Amino acid sequence: MIEQSPKLQGAFAFGEKVLGIAIDTVASAKIDISELGARDPKIVSLALLCRTISNFKGAIVMVREGLIVEAQTLTRCCYENLIWTAALRQRGSEFVEDMLNDEAASRKAVGQTTLKLSSRSGADSEAGEAKLVREFVRQSEAQFPDGRKLHVDKTALGTAVELVYATYGQLSLGSAHPTITALGRHLHSELEGDTRHFVINVVPDVSEKASLRTIRWACEALLGVVVASNEMVGGTPMNDAIRQPVDEQPRAFTLGPSGSEWNADNEQ
Repeated sequence: MIEQSPKLQGAFAFGEKVLGIAIDTVASAKIDISELGARDPKIVSLALLCRTISNFKGAIVMVREGLIVEAQTLTRCCYENLIWTAALRQRGSEFVEDMLNDEAASRKAVGQTTLKLSSRSGADSEAGEAKLVREFVRQSEAQFPDGRKLHVDKTALGTAVELVYATYGQLSLGSAHPTITALGRHLHSELEGDTRHFVINVVPDVSEKASLRTIRWACEALLGVVVASNEMVGGTPMNDAIRQPVDEQPRAFTLGPSGSEWNADNEQ
């Protein structure tokens, strides 16, 4: 558990406020069931909001524990949800269809890879499990013949939140993937006399600046999903409550009189 300065305590308190508003937005949404059923963009938007709430809660827990890589990986999920929600708001049912085709393409790829690896290891290609996998692939192809993968960068392009892809990419490089940058968090060097030693940290130290930045990112992503989902369902009794943290956020995370938290350094 990391030590909490007054600034960090305030950031956590702001995060709890945003979380409460997000949960209340889901609870207060009223949607008439249409012929689209669960494929209704309004319902999908609320499901995306629920997923973002869960990812956000996990990220905040990880920040409290000083596990900044894990916190930022979950924050990256929040941004992906935001990009998906923005595309859903802009394209509606067309994007729901793209989501279904994306999942079908993934299912097909997983099934084909499973069959290939099983065959390579000497498994019986006519065994019951192999037949089930082949049938699984066949059904995916039949139901979604146009199955194709969605890409986050292309999905973000042209939406109201396309600029947040830069943050998503930064979180991918610095935390979500085992890049050299991410692995470098666990290493530092120390000079002992004329000899320099590498020291490996199982859990690297986390600065207050990195914790604040991560909470801010997570709040920004969750608020974005809340705003878009609230608009998609035609508004809720939370309309006024949502506007308040959107206005407060810039003041909640500044590190000094200049308010230059984002540009203070490149630390994540």
